[in-house]
Amino acid sequence: MRIKQAYHKDAIFAVQGFTHQLKMRDGIWMIGCKIVLPQDKALRAHIVQACHDDAMSGHVGITKTLHLVSRHFQWEKMRADVEDYVKHCDACQVAR
Repeated sequence: MRIKQAYHKDAIFAVQGFTHQLKMRDGIWMIGCKIVLPQDKALRAHIVQACHDDAMSGHVGITKTLHLVSRHFQWEKMRADVEDYVKHCDACQVAR
């Protein structure tokens, strides 16, 4: 799984002080019921894209995309990543 592989590349997950509040479930770090993502820009962009571009959500803007992403995932600077993605979405820029 891509998330598990990305943990090995992110040194912060090797720091016990960082992971002491997290739970490991099937090799995935969790906080509550949310998956904690490592610092993997492509992985994070893929998740934002899936939530933003999906036919069911349909380019819903920053706030709603952030809500969709944050239902299942947690990472540092999530809002900035979502804002950047939506601001550079061609379909959203044309619709403005």
